[in-house]
Amino acid sequence: MPGRPEMTIRSRRVLNGLMGDRSARAIARAHGCNHQVLSALASGRRASCSRTQAEAIAQALGVEVDDLFMERATKKSFVKEQAA
Repeated sequence: MPGRPEMTIRSRRVLNGLMGDRSARAIARAHGCNHQVLSALASGRRASCSRTQAEAIAQALGVEVDDLFMERATKKSFVKEQAA
């Protein structure tokens, strides 16, 4: 979506390690994050999500958002940085 920063997963291996034996659905149910997004990130079907989703997933797994995700540079954000 325009204007919303996308967050890219740093390491699927780390994400899966943090999830352990718990399913995406069980983590989501306990912590209020989206199980479909979490499952897609863990399986590699998806590489990014919104900042809000990234924050919810990181909180559910007990880590800082920057430990799991990095902000994906978009053309719009790059132009803003160059203008500053």
